[in-house]
Order: sequence, then structure tokens, then C-alpha cells
Amino acid sequence: MVHIATHFDSQPGVAANSHLLLGDGSEMSLAEIAAMTRPFRGVDLLTLSACSTAFTNRTEDGREVDSFGTIAQGLGASAVIASLWSVSDEATARLMETMYRFRQAKPELGKSEALRQAQEQMADGILKPEAAGVADRGVHVTAGGTAGNIAATAWTHPYYWAAFILIGNWK
Repeated sequence: MVHIATHFDSQPGVAANSHLLLGDGSEMSLAEIAAMTRPFRGVDLLTLSACSTAFTNRTEDGREVDSFGTIAQGLGASAVIASLWSVSDEATARLMETMYRFRQAKPELGKSEALRQAQEQMADGILKPEAAGVADRGVHVTAGGTAGNIAATAWTHPYYWAAFILIGNWK
């Protein structure tokens, strides 16, 4: 199992325009990653908990760049958990922590069920921010109601949990 928690900048056009931020502050392009020789060979689960790692870019002229998740699976990962849009750092960390706890407690559940149960806990309000009013990378999610738009106080909004999908082997 490999977990990559960083930032990913997904840009339309060519794979060289999308970049993974490395721990030393440097960047690695999606083209550089795609050119590697099966770096994820033997990895049962690769989790990419960064923004837009499952998002496939299409340009106006129809050219398409595969997502980081799709490329990672082609580079040997049996399964990849990746995100469809920009995600919350704090909510993502708690979601992933919960998913791994489910997998550790009941390995027979499989990857997809562990992810689903963690997402369900977040959607049901069981997993929530530890401190009220914590800044979340400038993201402000609102929920409409009879009193107008009210700022979300928990992570029940799909923005926080629905971005993550499993690509590949679900077991």
C-alpha cells in the first residue's frame, strides 16, 4: 500500500502541464511520471489524496490527457483511489484515516467498501471538523435552506467526501 498526500495541479493540454508537488518543493510533471518504468509494480492500493488526481483533462480541440490515477494504474498499481476535484486537506486526511481503520479492522471488506463506509460516516456527520470555523484552503461550501445560504459546519456536503473514487481492483 502506498499513500501520496501532496498537491497536484491538473492542467488541460499536454501531460507536461500537470504537476505533482514533491516534498522538497520541486515538481514532477505527469509526463515524467508516465515515462517511469512501472514504479507502482506490486502496489495493491495506491491512494492519491491530492486535488483532481482522477480528473481527465480535455482541451477545446479534443485532445485528452489521462488522469494521474489512470496513469498510475497503468504503471503497475492494482487499484488507485483518486479525486475528481479539488479537495479539503483536513477532511481528506480524516476520510483516509477512517478508511484505513476500516480496512485494518476488517480486511475482508475490500477497498471499495472501506472507502464507502468512511464516506458514509462523513456524509452522516459522524466525521466532522475538530474545531469549528477552521479555515479550509479558502473553500466556502454553502447549503441552501429556508433561511438562505448557511455555511456548512460539518463535512456532510458531498464536496468533502464524494470526490474520491476507486479505479481498478476493489477487493
